[in-house]
Amino acid sequence: MDNPNVNITEIEYKNSGDASVGEKNRVVGYYSLASPLKVMGQGRALEFQITEKDKRDLLQLARQTLTEYIKNGKRPDIDATNFSSNIKSKFAEPL
Repeated sequence: MDNPNVNITEIEYKNSGDASVGEKNRVVGYYSLASPLKVMGQGRALEFQITEKDKRDLLQLARQTLTEYIKNGKRPDIDATNFSSNIKSKFAEPL
């Protein structure tokens, strides 16, 4: 992606072969990336920040989404009522 407002940082790469148990000839890879969106405000770049509560809410949403999709093959309906205004902000919208 060529977007000067997004900086992608590699956090870690692992695969299931890195575990001490299981088959080593068939593995699945997992990549952890961070991509903070920088937004210009008052002449300086602002980074999108989330609180610990935001992190817990987003983790719960990710788990619910995976569970629903694996069990029923569909995305769950999302109730964003209790999400912070920070998560609902225009800065959190997809690029």
